[in-house]
Amino acid sequence: MIGDKMKRNSKFELLRIISMAMIILSHYGIYGVKYGGISSQNLAFIKPMGEIGVGLFIMISAYFSTPEMSI
Repeated sequence: MIGDKMKRNSKFELLRIISMAMIILSHYGIYGVKYGGISSQNLAFIKPMGEIGVGLFIMISAYFSTPEMSI
C-alpha cells in the first residue's frame, strides 16, 4: 500500500544510535590524534569501528526507507 509507513522498532533505532557513536568515535580517533587525542596504538581498534558503523547506519536507514512489498 502506498503511503503506509513502516512501524519503527526501537531495537533498530538503538542500533542506529550506537552506529552513530561508532562513527563519531572513529572520526575523533583519526583526526584527534593530530591534536593530542587518542594514541596511535588505539587507532588500529577505533578506525574499523567507524567503517562498521557507517555500514550499519546505511543498512538500517535503507531498511526503513524502502517500502514493504507484499507477495
